[in-house]
Amino acid sequence: MARLSMHGSPSKLSAKMRTKRQIPNSPSPTTPLRSSIPKRIKSDNREDDSVSLQDIYNLITDMKTEMATKHAELDKRIEGVEEKIKSEIQSLKSSVKTMVTEEVKKRQRRR
Repeated sequence: MARLSMHGSPSKLSAKMRTKRQIPNSPSPTTPLRSSIPKRIKSDNREDDSVSLQDIYNLITDMKTEMATKHAELDKRIEGVEEKIKSEIQSLKSSVKTMVTEEVKKRQRRR
């Protein structure tokens, strides 16, 4: 936004600002306006290689499905690991109980 100054009008100041720095929405002075417009060349002997929105939608849908499948597989693997951990904990608990019981019996015999 241009500021008013004592020595210039807003239009002169805006013109000065345009020459000093590039305004974001305007094309650069070295780039012709036509080259900034995307070109889509179609000829009879070659197919249009542009990507349609439907193609993008299909790709995203496929990726979502694949991610859901991988997520389900990982959930199954995690459940399996959790079960193994739980059984290992139970096994260790029973081993510790057995060891403590044996140690208590040994100490009672010594007395």
